[in-house]
Amino acid sequence: MKILIVVFISFGFIFTQNDGWKMVKEANNTKVYTRKTSESDYEQIRIITEVQAPISEIVNALEDVNYHQEWVYETKETKLLEKRGVGDFEYYALMNMPFPVKDRDIIIGVKRSQDPNSKVVDIKSFALLNRMPEKSKRIRIKTFLSTYKITPLDNGWVEVDYFMAADPGGKLPAWIVNMFTLKGPVATMESLVELIDSDYYKGKKVEGIID
Repeated sequence: MKILIVVFISFGFIFTQNDGWKMVKEANNTKVYTRKTSESDYEQIRIITEVQAPISEIVNALEDVNYHQEWVYETKETKLLEKRGVGDFEYYALMNMPFPVKDRDIIIGVKRSQDPNSKVVDIKSFALLNRMPEKSKRIRIKTFLSTYKITPLDNGWVEVDYFMAADPGGKLPAWIVNMFTLKGPVATMESLVELIDSDYYKGKKVEGIID
């Protein structure tokens, strides 16, 4: 199988430096930052929030690919493609775009790890190329990286630190760009918190995760 991972290396330094971030929103235990870099015309986004829930419930939500279309912003279709091991899998996602903009789709690889001592969980998601043929009525996203760092706090709370850098491809108007790079990630994080608070994954464990 021929697979090419893109942007994983070019954005790999993201949490080793803290310059350039600008806070654009703060509400309900959530802080939203954006940053412009020389790597892309699109701003990177970072969202930090706190949730009172076991780590396993949050990981469950993030890895329950077939349910993403119920809460991930403008996600129209999702499908698990291959599970290689614990916290190591690939999936397909189709994102709805308002007419006349073409819908976007992407093949995503996911790798998850947890430090057994601190219990901090790191999840990296990245674009894969040459995994499925492209369709003429859709534009394949080829530049994408997101990370989740889930850190246990006191009294059953955890901090979720989310980062995303992406290029939706094609020529897009400014309001569509904002929807993809700011509105979408913020709405998705809000939906994730609501999903966890709804107890949908209450009591459900995840292989390889220590709460």
